[in-house]
Amino acid sequence: MARSLGARRRASVDRARVERETTVLVKAYERPDSLRRLVASIRRFYPRIAVLVVDDSEVALDPVPEEITRYLHVPFDTLGLSGGRNFGLRHLDTPYVLITDDDMVFERRTDLGRMLWTLETTRFGIVAGRCLDHDPWRSIRRGYARFEGSAEIVDGALVRRLGIARRTADGLPVYDVVAQFFMARVDTLGVDPWDESLAVGVEHVEFFFAMGKRGVLSTMLPDVVVRHHPTLPPRYHRVRARRRNDSFLEYAAAKGITDKVVEGRPYTIADEVRHHLPSAVGYYVRRAASVMQLRVRGIGASDAKSLHSRRRTLPRRATLVAASALAAVVTFVVLPEALGDRPYDPKPSRLFKDLAPLGETSPSSKLASGPSTV
Repeated sequence: MARSLGARRRASVDRARVERETTVLVKAYERPDSLRRLVASIRRFYPRIAVLVVDDSEVALDPVPEEITRYLHVPFDTLGLSGGRNFGLRHLDTPYVLITDDDMVFERRTDLGRMLWTLETTRFGIVAGRCLDHDPWRSIRRGYARFEGSAEIVDGALVRRLGIARRTADGLPVYDVVAQFFMARVDTLGVDPWDESLAVGVEHVEFFFAMGKRGVLSTMLPDVVVRHHPTLPPRYHRVRARRRNDSFLEYAAAKGITDKVVEGRPYTIADEVRHHLPSAVGYYVRRAASVMQLRVRGIGASDAKSLHSRRRTLPRRATLVAASALAAVVTFVVLPEALGDRPYDPKPSRLFKDLAPLGETSPSSKLASGPSTV
């Protein structure tokens, strides 16, 4: 059994077939630099795959990067995320589609062939990869974002449990919700699968509620990785924040939701040690080194009194850099060895203390709605 599961993880469809049968669908809005970075990374690993971009930014890309196969620009702010994806699905001519945001970056582990192979050899209709998340302002690695998990409405609360699978099927975990980087057959998604009345945020959960009710199984392949480099330009950030809040309030009113509960950590402790801390230490070491360089350059032009003062500050800064480097060594080597890859086990909250495990029923639990658990 272990050998067969290992073979499944390594199996993949050849790149030529992936490029021939898959279209990358990107919904873009007010982040042209992120979009250019994404398509450049796609072409680095999949030079002939079709890339379809739906963009309702105020200003269209001009010129359109040659890496984009088809660029559909529509009037400013008329589609939104859900409408844009539905619009893009209507313009596909391949049997498979890869859904991605415009702030992703492909890397060597972004194995679309493995995702396609899983779709063809298992019962899953949606196959996602893992997102290596980065800080929006400093590009510090934060770890693998655990967006995958369960989702249901219980006693008037929208409950998300991060990293929790319903069960396993064909040796892979079955999740209610996975990240916004996934592959599926176009026929599986159907016509206009996203609710266009919902804006960014809650539209993703509602999409998977709808898929679950139709019996579509979703999973995540941990060895397929894409980098997430979110950027927040002022206009984009302002519109996103307003729509995210308004959309959830409208959705909550329609579904009778009075609360939102998230169980679990978005990043495991092991990830914080292996990714966030080393990246943060490296960032601040580089900052300290830059300050030291500026100080050293300034010495040549300073008078004797200032020179003496600055020389006294250099050892302190050198000590800071040395201490930061030591912290990096501890973070990279000592703590990962001590922690290993043990997953974080969140303590159940008050909401879950009387609920039966997932997949079972309890007299005290009242499931209002949610995805199928078949």
